[in-house]
Amino acid sequence: MADKSDRINPMFRGEDRASAQDRRDQLVHQSIADARKEFESKTVRLKALRLEKEAAGKEAALIGPPPKKQ
Repeated sequence: MADKSDRINPMFRGEDRASAQDRRDQLVHQSIADARKEFESKTVRLKALRLEKEAAGKEAALIGPPPKKQ
C-alpha cells in the first residue's frame, strides 16, 4: 500500500519528479540560450566597431602622414 506521504507530497511520485526535472532542464536551456544571444550581440557590436576603426585607419593612410613639426 502507498505511504501516506506519497499522497500528500506529489514530488514523491515518479511522474512529478520527471516533470520537475523537465522544467529545470528547460530553465537551464533557456538561460544558456539567453547567454549565447547576449554574447552574440556583443560580438556583432564589437565587430562593427573594429571594422569602423579599420576603415578610418585606411582612410587616414590614404591621406598620408601628418606634417612633421620642426
